[in-house]
Amino acid sequence: KTELDKDSIDVNDSFVFSVEVNGSGNLNLLSSPVVEFDDALEVFDPKNSDKIKMSSRGVTGYKKEEYIIVPRNRGVYSLPIVDFNFFNPKTKEYIVLNTNQKSIKVGGARFDNGDVTERSVNKEEISLINEDIRFIKTDYEANSFSKNFAFSVVFYILFFIPFLLILLSVLYKKGYLNNYVSFGPSLFQLVHKRLIFAKKLLEKGDYQQFHSELLDVLFVYVSTKFSIKKATLSIEKIKEVLVINNISKDIVVDYLAVIKRLELYRYSAHEENVKMDDLHRDVLGVISKIEKSK
Repeated sequence: KTELDKDSIDVNDSFVFSVEVNGSGNLNLLSSPVVEFDDALEVFDPKNSDKIKMSSRGVTGYKKEEYIIVPRNRGVYSLPIVDFNFFNPKTKEYIVLNTNQKSIKVGGARFDNGDVTERSVNKEEISLINEDIRFIKTDYEANSFSKNFAFSVVFYILFFIPFLLILLSVLYKKGYLNNYVSFGPSLFQLVHKRLIFAKKLLEKGDYQQFHSELLDVLFVYVSTKFSIKKATLSIEKIKEVLVINNISKDIVVDYLAVIKRLELYRYSAHEENVKMDDLHRDVLGVISKIEKSK
């Protein structure tokens, strides 16, 4: 059977002409009927929508093809009669079936800017969307996008992003973001990692390097924690920085005492491992106190 989804349309509108073969038997082996359309109709490749079921009673269902058709001129168009022949095993003879004649009336016209000349639309200007068809608008105003975009939320976001990135870059280089923004492991985690490395130096008996590593940890911690250049740090500067940042007097005294002990041991003969372990614990202890106080 054949079906039309519309009885009448306007020029350059679309309609669907479907051809369906249903019944039982070897439906999977059937070839779709050949349909010859009028040259005045623009026909797109058909969409197949078969539904075939297999059960104990055999194979049943249908094979269906849907043609999207666009008439370019006004008039009444007769759709082709579709012939279908098959062999009936019961009667042992070939049977030919013909569909009923169908026609569609095409009226109206599409004009550009009041002109009386009908506008021709090519396949390239047509966009198939799912099961429907739409015409692409070619008289789109070039400045409509700019009108909608200007002063929109997206416009302001894109406008201010470069300034924000520049500001963040300057703040980061000056160290103002160090205390508030973390792009990796925390400062305490980095300190802990270096203390583990210092412990390995102690186990290998490299006492001078062990002292240097612990001393550097204390300086780097203050430099990073409070955004001070390491090259400018001294014992007095560290004391000043800790006091300004409201670190308690007892913690400041302990912190400076550990630094002085490390500087003393750095170039002196090494002591017993027990005392070395004490230094290691003292460094971790004073840093932990500052972390807990902030």
